[in-house]
Order: sequence, then C-alpha cells, then structure tokens
Amino acid sequence: MMKGTWTHGLGATETVAVSWSAIDDAHGHMIMTLGPGGEHFDGSYARVMETGHGSTHYYVLQDIHTDWAAPRWYDYGWGDTGYVEVIEFGKFFKHYSGRVLATLNGNRGRFIRCELDMSDPRKGLLAGGAGDCQVSDGGKLKVTF
Repeated sequence: MMKGTWTHGLGATETVAVSWSAIDDAHGHMIMTLGPGGEHFDGSYARVMETGHGSTHYYVLQDIHTDWAAPRWYDYGWGDTGYVEVIEFGKFFKHYSGRVLATLNGNRGRFIRCELDMSDPRKGLLAGGAGDCQVSDGGKLKVTF
C-alpha cells in the first residue's frame, strides 16, 4: 500500500491510498480512487530496466508502453504520444534502475501517469520510495511507499 497526497481544485489536498500487486519482478497492477465516491483508476506499472554491454546502456520498458499513447503527456519527457520503443537484444547485463512508471485509466475518462523512485531497487517496491503522479486534468499526487 502506498500513501498519496492529491492536490486538486484550488490547491485543496486529500490523502489517497494506492494499492499495487506484483505480477512478477518487473511489473504489476496498481489501483487508486480519488475523492470520496470518486473516480476509480486502475492500470499497470513497470520497473525501468537498464541493460546493455560495456558502456552502452539501454532503458527498456515492456508491456506498459502500449498504454502510454492515450492522452498527450509532456511532463515526463516521453514526447508527443508517450510511445517508447522496446529494444530487444542479447542479455549482457541487466538491472533495475530504481524507477517505476505507471499509467492508470479512470472509470470517468481521466488518466493518471506516475513516476516513482524506489529506495532500494534490489528489493523492489516493498523497500519503499517516493514519486509523483499527474492526473490528466492537471491534478498532482505526491506518493510515498
């Protein structure tokens, strides 16, 4: 369970619970509800994996990139549509960068995009961390776990 602080409207804040369940060590499912009787969001998260050979590094996202073409998101630096190219090649080395990216779809038409940083990438989300989420209407969430 993660705890979030949602800033909405004219700067009003509200505590939000964010639940997650791992599918495997690289990705899983995340859900949250904004406001009492509010919009329910669910979607997937992926740990950003760094892999490469020697001094060449590639950041690889799998499974989550197909969800990122929904609305336009510029704040995270993924370009116009948010599409991320998946690079396939032999495994020379692989480790998780400590970053987690998530996209959640709301049952009332909004979207949430999250970027989280884990305290200890070797231990995963259970080790804790913090990050930011953005609602497609401009709302912001600060998340700690």
